[in-house]
This record gives sequence, C-alpha cells and structure tokens, in this order.
Amino acid sequence: MKSLSCEKLNKILAAKPSKLRRRPTGRFLKGPVPLAWLARAAALPGKALAVGVALWFERGLRGRKETVVGRGLLTQLNVNRKAGYRALRALEAVGLVSVDRHVGRCPRVKILAVQS
Repeated sequence: MKSLSCEKLNKILAAKPSKLRRRPTGRFLKGPVPLAWLARAAALPGKALAVGVALWFERGLRGRKETVVGRGLLTQLNVNRKAGYRALRALEAVGLVSVDRHVGRCPRVKILAVQS
C-alpha cells in the first residue's frame, strides 16, 4: 500500500467538505430510472408503483435486467404477497415487465423498455 506524505495528507484534511466526495449511506434507488416507465406504473391501480420501484431497486443492486423480488423487500414497502402478485399482473398487462412464474418459487421478472 502506498503511504501518503504529510503534505498530501494535510491538503486532503484541509480541503473544504464540499470538495470531498461522500458515499451515500443507507439503501437508495440507483438510476437512471425512465420517468415514462414510472408514470405508466403510477397510473395502474393498487401497489403497482411500489412493486415497480422494488424491481428497479433490485435491478440496480444486482446489475441484471432479470431479477427476483422477494417478500422481504416488498414487506418493507408495505406490499403483501397477494397485492404484489396483482401488481405484477398489472405491470405485465401494460407491457412494463415480463414474468416467468413457477409453483413454489418467487416470480422471475424482466423489466422491459417503455413503448412510446
């Protein structure tokens, strides 16, 4: 590991706080999230927008277009199991996601591009 000289360390410590880059704390939604996608999800009934936000959160966290949203994240967003399934059906009906369902497992969801 490279050691810092006293001069460089003093410069870093004397720098204004606005120039120091701070890492975000806690969990956050990684973007960019298309506003048109969110607007279409917001127009749907029930918890569709909350489930959509959970999908985008998982996509940003995992870095994959296809993801599984577990009940833990949905519970944090106040979405129960049945409401989550209804929301996924609504998102799928308008073409925002495609869902691969298997008995006894969480649905595998792929976020689709918005058709203008």
